Amino acid sequence: MAEFPNAIKAFTDVVDNVDDVLATHLNQAYDEIEAIETQMITYDTGWIPTTDSWSPTSDGTITIPAGGLNIYSIGDEIRYYKNGSSDLSYGYVAAIADTLLTPYAGSDYSVSSSDTLTEVAYSKGRGVGHPIWFNTTTPTLSVALYDNGSGGQPTISKSKACLVGRTCYYKLLSSGVKAGTDNLLIRFTVAGIIPTPLNTEVAGNFYAYSAGYYVGVCLYSGGDIISIGSANIADNAVMTNGSIALVYEI
Repeated sequence: MAEFPNAIKAFTDVVDNVDDVLATHLNQAYDEIEAIETQMITYDTGWIPTTDSWSPTSDGTITIPAGGLNIYSIGDEIRYYKNGSSDLSYGYVAAIADTLLTPYAGSDYSVSSSDTLTEVAYSKGRGVGHPIWFNTTTPTLSVALYDNGSGGQPTISKSKACLVGRTCYYKLLSSGVKAGTDNLLIRFTVAGIIPTPLNTEVAGNFYAYSAGYYVGVCLYSGGDIISIGSANIADNAVMTNGSIALVYEI
């Protein structure tokens, strides 16, 4: 069995006319060469395998060996097999500490303390097979501003996020009915939906249509994303399109 990539093989020198060259000597060298070739092929896909043990916790984070800050960065792509599945799970590194990694994969993939992760690999970008966008958990919008016409949640047809380095991109598409007369429409709490913004500097566009176009911006305040239009929207106006697009640092 090859010692690479866990260690560098220490070969014993063979002396001419003193030592017999046995099949074992050649086979050991061949094993190491094959292990290196296999690793190189993996690198061609953008993925870097790790033999570190990743242990999910009850809060969805992953315990890793000490030194994680020297290996992983926010925005890295990750993949692994979970509980013996033949299907890969994917995600992004949303936060990293010395011995703790916080993954983000929206609602498409998740981990729990009972999960076993195998064949873990990470990529610094463009890992073959890694999704660009992840569906998020459906956000709960403030029905004081926007509902389905009878006090319930408006319809959300799209809620997706992706990371590029420390930058998060998010888009939401919805339809419903305006509640009250003002220039506010979409408001939801970030926690559990998308990675938390590093600060209040969120670049966001707001667009809505109801027998006319409404445009505006978005801001992050008190843990919430809030859309602010350029004009008031009438109470009970049917919104056939209420969308936001965010770009921010995590």
